[in-house]
Amino acid sequence: MMAILVDVHPSSEGGLMNVFHAPSGSHTEMAEMVRKLWEGSGTILVRVCNTREQAFAILGGMRNDLLAHIKTFREGLSF
Repeated sequence: MMAILVDVHPSSEGGLMNVFHAPSGSHTEMAEMVRKLWEGSGTILVRVCNTREQAFAILGGMRNDLLAHIKTFREGLSF
């Protein structure tokens, strides 16, 4: 999926930022692997945050639309 970003979002359109909320452990490890893939790309910036507050600070503040999306996504997951 991440590889498709290069085709969908060409560098002529400017930069693209992805913010991952990865609290700890395997979540953080996985997010860091993705971040390292894009290091030095010049067009795609990946930030990994340990807290939701850090992620929303990067995005410019609390976003109720994203919170609703996250809640819907979590409700659809079955473990």
